[in-house]
Amino acid sequence: VFLFFCCFLRGSAMDDDEGAAFVRKQYEDAKYALVVEWFEKNHFYEAYLLCGLQREVAGLLSAEHEHPLRVVDVGTGSGKLIEKVWQWSREGERRRAVSLVGLDMSPEMLASAKQHCAHVPDVRWESWNALEAPPRELAASAELVVASNVLCHVHTVASLRKFFAHARQLLADTPTALFAAVLPPTPHAEGELAKVHLPFVDGSGTVQHCELWDCSWEQGTLAAAAQEAGFSAVSFEACKARPPFSETPMYAAMEGFGAFHTMFCRL
Repeated sequence: VFLFFCCFLRGSAMDDDEGAAFVRKQYEDAKYALVVEWFEKNHFYEAYLLCGLQREVAGLLSAEHEHPLRVVDVGTGSGKLIEKVWQWSREGERRRAVSLVGLDMSPEMLASAKQHCAHVPDVRWESWNALEAPPRELAASAELVVASNVLCHVHTVASLRKFFAHARQLLADTPTALFAAVLPPTPHAEGELAKVHLPFVDGSGTVQHCELWDCSWEQGTLAAAAQEAGFSAVSFEACKARPPFSETPMYAAMEGFGAFHTMFCRL
């Protein structure tokens, strides 16, 4: 899921069902596919966004372990993060295989992910709304659960609590278990549903926009929801590197809205 904020308009709060329907409808916007395509071509998922996540995955992959590293990607979108974890598992002197699971509530996104990751072996794809209990066969199965730009689609504090509780249920009770969420900038008031303009560059080099509705959350609110779900150690790390596309018209459209962060939650 890719979100940048260029302007916003206030909107009313939604309940869980309304929020899920809203997100699903937004995924179906034809412009959204162009946004995803542009970011993939310009290496959006490099150090700029992933910052400390690659370091944490490298540590898990380097450890001596008899079982593969099970990674569950919640809100997998185009599957790009699944692909990156698989690529990282093939770099350097890795000692562990990976077992990859991509979850998304949108059939359109899952179809895109399957196509994008056709070269990645043995990925399990599942349709799942993160505000519902996880599939029984996935409960307590993962050493790493990741969610990139997903929490901005969660519209109420009650939904945040559900999200973190379900992320916790996906994790196995191991000392190395980790939940990591990539968080976009938060330019509008906490908990405020806002219309955002998602920029992308079309084939002619012109910056265009895809309209979406989104929600901001402050770190303290996220940490409280995570701790209530059973995570004992919560930290945030800013992504300070310049993106690979920093010399493009896109970067000018993005500046001024703050840094991305990665949230790390441990048991």
